[in-house]
Amino acid sequence: MLPARPFYLIRHGETEANVAHITAGGKFDSPLTEKGLGQAHTLAPCLNQLERAPALIYHSSMIRARDTAQVLNEKLNLPMIKLQDLREHEMGEWDGLPRETVEPFLEQGIVPPGGESESLFAQRIQVTLTGVLEHAKNRLPLIVAHGGMFHAIGFL
Repeated sequence: MLPARPFYLIRHGETEANVAHITAGGKFDSPLTEKGLGQAHTLAPCLNQLERAPALIYHSSMIRARDTAQVLNEKLNLPMIKLQDLREHEMGEWDGLPRETVEPFLEQGIVPPGGESESLFAQRIQVTLTGVLEHAKNRLPLIVAHGGMFHAIGFL
């Protein structure tokens, strides 16, 4: 169970893998598209309008999350902390395969060969988020990561 502390969680912008409908797990570092960069630029001014402003940014080590975090931080000028364990669900041999090929296996709970199970991924995210919330103490963190994190949090 996560500590009962608030945080913001933002998924990175659109990536080349998203457009190509291919699986991009925690070792497939797909860059943002121009649209993805635009999405981050569109969101950035909204962060200044939040009732409670974030005090620091944690981001996945993957380029798509890092680049999104950098755009969001252009006006905020907050400390940024890169965390390897915020990366996406490890898809092993399924990385780079068409998403439509992989989704039925994931829905059946099949573990990707050379990847991590949904429960191991959720445990990694729980440990990492707990560490972020403890490290942030009373400061409100903004976390920039991946869509899989929303699934992992729901799994907890």
